[in-house]
Amino acid sequence: MLLHKLNKFLSFLYAFLSGLKIDLVGKLAFGDLIAVIYSILTIKNWKIYYKRIPDIKRIHYSLALFLIIQVISDLYNESSFSNMARGCSNIIMAVLVIIYLTEVLLKTFSALPFLFIGFTLSLIIFGVDIVKDHEVSINDMGFFKFRVVPILNNILFGGILLMNARIKINPRTVGYIFIFFGLFCISFDARSNGMFFFFSGFIVINKSIFKHFTLKNMVWILPVFIIVFQSLYSFYVAGVLSGTIKSEQTKTQLARVSDPYNPLYLLAAGRTEIFASVAAIGDNPILGHGSWAKDTGGKYHMIIASLAQGEDNFYYKFEEEGDKDLLIPTHSILTGAWVSGGIFAFFAVLNILYIYLRKVVLLFKINSFRNSLYFPLITFFTLNIIWVFFFSPLQELKSTVPLPLVLIFVLFEKFRINESQKSHRYSLKQL
Repeated sequence: MLLHKLNKFLSFLYAFLSGLKIDLVGKLAFGDLIAVIYSILTIKNWKIYYKRIPDIKRIHYSLALFLIIQVISDLYNESSFSNMARGCSNIIMAVLVIIYLTEVLLKTFSALPFLFIGFTLSLIIFGVDIVKDHEVSINDMGFFKFRVVPILNNILFGGILLMNARIKINPRTVGYIFIFFGLFCISFDARSNGMFFFFSGFIVINKSIFKHFTLKNMVWILPVFIIVFQSLYSFYVAGVLSGTIKSEQTKTQLARVSDPYNPLYLLAAGRTEIFASVAAIGDNPILGHGSWAKDTGGKYHMIIASLAQGEDNFYYKFEEEGDKDLLIPTHSILTGAWVSGGIFAFFAVLNILYIYLRKVVLLFKINSFRNSLYFPLITFFTLNIIWVFFFSPLQELKSTVPLPLVLIFVLFEKFRINESQKSHRYSLKQL
């Protein structure tokens, strides 16, 4: 009982202090210090978790490979010690946070809501880095997207889990809540977040498609998703162009593309860093450019400026400030790993995503899981983590990625045991 209370408190404290950061080998959250201390104190248990959940071991092996490759790349590219330390610390922290969350959730799974409560209060009190760095005002639509939406997400997750502990909630009810909340987010220009919630709700309501989930079923499932997505996207674009949905950023992006109703064009306009990172990969594909590599001469930022039709502004700013603060832009865990560590680093990180998705497919086949409250949560986290790997910065590897990874592994272990116990009891009844 005391251990469960301690784990719940530490979970809350870890999440709450995740927003309080200091500049020490990059930005280090005080919550990470809890993960470091806890992981070191329980290091003798690592082998137990590796044996019980082999995928944790596989993830750690992938991260260890990434770390070794990153060190080699930094030495080859003669990265500064501070940049090398920042790059390596990001990977090491990912290892420690994963083992910390595994330790807590395996022993006290009821601590999960306290993580979301802690994240909520942390966001309210300490805010979000992107808001603080870019001075997003409360009158800006970006304020809702970057400050309010993360708070609402965590309130929703934590509230559902706490309510379910008292009154069992039907997953379909959560599915409808997700659809409504998703449309609400899209109407306020938080389009990716809204899209994840909408499709999570859609999947939960139509969960029967996963009863016999195979790759063959995707032949007819995928077209349905494409039609629904394109319809939703078309309504969104029409709303932005007519002014019903207020979003100057999206309106500017849509004005730059030849066909605003093609979602791939908007994606390309909004994620120009991907094109710059591909160019950087082409310049040094084997060993990459090292950790926090500088964009000497502004070559890769010029690619972004040309795609955004802002070459003149970039030239003026470059002449004034030079390239001293310019880093090679990536904004993707996958391409970021390739740019910083080379092709082998890319495959090491890609393997982490593969391990996660493979476990998701196996978990979705378990009937008791599909009838549980965790089905809509994991569906959302899965759509989100795919997006994060493709379109979020490499630093998310230690902050956003660990919780979904650990959650899917722990849930699979719990539902696998439950299914085997049910099967055993059924066999006894047949005797």
